[in-house]
Amino acid sequence: MAKTSVASGMTREQSGSKSSSERLKRVGEEADVFWEGLLQEHRNGEHGNNDTMIQHLLTLQQSQPQLYTDRIIKGLIQDMILAGTNTTVLTMEWVLSALLNHPEILKKVKDEIDNHIGKDRLLD
Repeated sequence: MAKTSVASGMTREQSGSKSSSERLKRVGEEADVFWEGLLQEHRNGEHGNNDTMIQHLLTLQQSQPQLYTDRIIKGLIQDMILAGTNTTVLTMEWVLSALLNHPEILKKVKDEIDNHIGKDRLLD
């Protein structure tokens, strides 16, 4: 049975989820500040490269502001970065798992790396 705090009237689990919600909200606000700064860099020409996804989205914002609000653009940027990161991580995890489950192939991979790269240096 969950213990209820007299001061708050909430169980320990409820108060814990509230603090988790507050932390999640804070992280979201910090991320929003980061994405907003990135947009401002591109708007001000501080980024240097005009051929970026962000620059293309900002160009679309000029012609279709109702469809490409700052909030939508920040969401798209975040989704692309997180999706790309997640895909790479999952692929690496799958490859390493497959190699560990097949030691004979792992040995072949190790030998090939040693032959082409050498044993005295790290891969970049």
